[in-house]
Amino acid sequence: AAPRQPPGAATDGSREDYAAKLRRRYPFLTESLARHYSRTYGSNTEWILGEATSLLDLGEDFGHEFYEAELKYLVDHEWVRRTEDAIWRRTKEGMWLTAEQQSRITQWLAAYVEKHQLSLAS
Repeated sequence: AAPRQPPGAATDGSREDYAAKLRRRYPFLTESLARHYSRTYGSNTEWILGEATSLLDLGEDFGHEFYEAELKYLVDHEWVRRTEDAIWRRTKEGMWLTAEQQSRITQWLAAYVEKHQLSLAS
């Protein structure tokens, strides 16, 4: 059986090939970030990166290359409403983020959800 693909998976090659393609299109991406996006989001990564031309375009870095653009994607497209959903259930970034960084994500999420009048019900 073929390996299970992530949501938005590119069907024309491996995850490593797609990570390399991302780095060609977005040369500012680190190798680890391109691999993370390829593995976690597949071709949906382009919704995260959009027209970005630098890491600064991805917004706040909450730590461990977990950027605001990724968190926005998770809220807008994957129904994330709580920090635990973002950093444990969906990305596992919680393994590397400090309590202070996790608290900052919680603050950001609360403000974003309120600003966009999104439901906190999950």
